[in-house]
Amino acid sequence: MTNSSPALAGRIALKTATEYPLPANQQTHEIVSPVEGLLLVSQQPGSALVKIGVAPDTGRPISAVSHVIHDRFAGLHGLCVSKRHSGLVWATLQFTSELLLIDPVAGDLGAAPKILQRVTLPPPARGPHVVIEDGDDLWTSCKDSHHVVRVRPDDPESTPSIYPCPPRPIFVAVHPQSKDVYASLDGKSAILRIPRDPATGLTQVIDIPAERGSTPVGLVAGPDGNVWLTAAGGSKLGALNPFTGALSEHPLRRATTWKASRPHPAARCG
Repeated sequence: MTNSSPALAGRIALKTATEYPLPANQQTHEIVSPVEGLLLVSQQPGSALVKIGVAPDTGRPISAVSHVIHDRFAGLHGLCVSKRHSGLVWATLQFTSELLLIDPVAGDLGAAPKILQRVTLPPPARGPHVVIEDGDDLWTSCKDSHHVVRVRPDDPESTPSIYPCPPRPIFVAVHPQSKDVYASLDGKSAILRIPRDPATGLTQVIDIPAERGSTPVGLVAGPDGNVWLTAAGGSKLGALNPFTGALSEHPLRRATTWKASRPHPAARCG
């Protein structure tokens, strides 16, 4: 039903976001859920992985425990739920240039996560930000050295593919249809395209026109068969054509005001 009353014209929808406290830290980066009832959050300062228990009846966080991964100077950053290894997650250590396969030990919040596998990125690649899993491949964006890297962690004989790119690749995604790989470049306001054509290995840089926004950051493969992206300097979503790489824009037309609220004390994370 649509309400077209003139009295409602121009009104702003009000929504509420509930805040849940986490163990003290300066930066919170990625959040994933490898199994039901558990959230994992990365906090780069201190290289902390926060395990959060979720109430089965409400879906609300009820408790949280912080664990150091590797050491507190390693720079834990990206998290990705593994499809090949049920219940496990891939993570990036930005300052040691490693990808880790981690067992979060889901049944016990107080138990330290276990590092099951380490993948050291070969020079000149360094500073992995985000990692994603695509079949046998892992793709990671190295924002410190300005590379996108493909590795096969279960095949020690394979040679990693290292693709140089303009400054600061942040997020990376595989297109559901074309299987091309895209990375957001927030230091150039552009998107990197890596065609899945082993015969060429050529890459393409797709500049984002100023009128469409700037500073692309978020990038994700959507359920509709497109790769979607957001730009920090605009109020639009973008969709990438699977065959040409052309960018189409989708303005966010409806204004929304968010009202933050605190959870009931009983639901706070300790």
